[in-house]
Amino acid sequence: MDPVLRQPLPTNGSLGLPDEVLTTVFQNVLPANYIGSTGWGEADIKFYYQRLSVLRKVCVVWMEVIDSSPNLWALIDSTALNVEECLIKSKSVPLTIRLHRKQLGDDKELVNWKRILGEMSRWDIVKFNGYMGGDREGYASGLEASPAPILRGLTLTNYSDGAPIIIDLFRGTAPRLRQLSLRQISLKHWDSPFLYNLRELSLDKVTGPTIEQLLAILEASSYLTKLSIYSVHVDDDTSASKPIRTVNLPSLDWLTISYLSPVTTNDRLLRTIQAPSCRDFSSWVTGAPTPQGMTLYAGFMNISFRSFLTTAEDVWAKVFTESSDQVYIQATERNHDTFDIDLRGFSPHSFWSTFVPLLFPETSPVQIKLDFHRGGSDVLLETSAWTLCGVCKIILGWDGERVIEQLTFAKMIDGESRWLWPRLRDLVVSSVSGEKLLRMLEARAGAAVTKLRSDDQRYTPVPIGRLILRPSCKVSSKTLEDIGKFVGVVETHSWHT
Repeated sequence: MDPVLRQPLPTNGSLGLPDEVLTTVFQNVLPANYIGSTGWGEADIKFYYQRLSVLRKVCVVWMEVIDSSPNLWALIDSTALNVEECLIKSKSVPLTIRLHRKQLGDDKELVNWKRILGEMSRWDIVKFNGYMGGDREGYASGLEASPAPILRGLTLTNYSDGAPIIIDLFRGTAPRLRQLSLRQISLKHWDSPFLYNLRELSLDKVTGPTIEQLLAILEASSYLTKLSIYSVHVDDDTSASKPIRTVNLPSLDWLTISYLSPVTTNDRLLRTIQAPSCRDFSSWVTGAPTPQGMTLYAGFMNISFRSFLTTAEDVWAKVFTESSDQVYIQATERNHDTFDIDLRGFSPHSFWSTFVPLLFPETSPVQIKLDFHRGGSDVLLETSAWTLCGVCKIILGWDGERVIEQLTFAKMIDGESRWLWPRLRDLVVSSVSGEKLLRMLEARAGAAVTKLRSDDQRYTPVPIGRLILRPSCKVSSKTLEDIGKFVGVVETHSWHT
């Protein structure tokens, strides 16, 4: 039995309700046809009413605990039915505020927002997503009201179209701010002191900062771990003529720099930032970078570099030819073990077939993983891609069958017969027949015995350690058994007959 029910039941007098109320109250608990049809008497009704009364008393106690606990009222989000009550009962406790666009559409919410602005001195973590343009620009301008002395994290996302809203955020005073994310909201003063000790910074579709102001923010935020600068218009026409300095970000782990304008700003930032610990880097561009701008890419473990350039392949060739020595030095000095390279979405294809060999020449000790699971693997059919000796893993998608055919044979490179990607250990395939896979593995095993270029072990193919067959591969049981003779592990995520 429930311990609560073992306790002495209260008398009617202690409940403050007369006896004649018992039946009426309990009839509101159970369906009307349930009472009487099942033999319920008044004694049963009294008993269950008393149980409900005990439960009510427990609830009253808990409500008293909740009402007297300010921390339980310090979160204001979609569950906050009464913002005024939350602000009063949270007393002086720091506030966590999460408001979304669905909550910002009527006069009541504007009143709530103004009330929340009055408690800015208590803001701790704030996420505000909504339409702030036009007749709702008051939502953003209210952030100019007063300083935010204890604010640690701020995310402001404006879904309105048009130019970004420009505000003097917190009158320039938020000394404890460590995380800042702005979308479609620009700052009136990009030299505000609260920008100089950040751990995470994300700028999306903002205008106004000069390149020098951005560099000053980065220099003063040496513990920055995450940096995203996307579609930012930099207000600086003289940045290209100024001397380049180095900004060291030893703790930076995640970096995105994309679609800055003017386009030379991308390269200037890339040439400036030194981030030896960065493992995730992405950059989307709309034009060819300068040779100096390419030197940074070799320093990152996970590269996602996408270009939508569709003309002038000779521009890319010129860029990479001029930058090859610098790129090679960067790759050698950083000496990382493995690079994960996402090759999706590139045009023209000669971009990667030219770019990757310059980053990772034959003498490079790094291992390269190539991901084509969404297509584009025909890049590997170009002669300039055949010298990527460091490739240790290839993920092939629906168009990978032709690449499998290329893997089956050695190629003449620099006048000598050489195997393609001799260090390849992991292969993931889709939409490839079992017979073609088997022919490739048999030929590779034969080359390992004959040693096509015995004077240099780098060009002798190693056995493939793991072969992953996607569901679209059709492999018979007999062929699957034969494949297992040439591969360390076969993961059969495919149907076979």
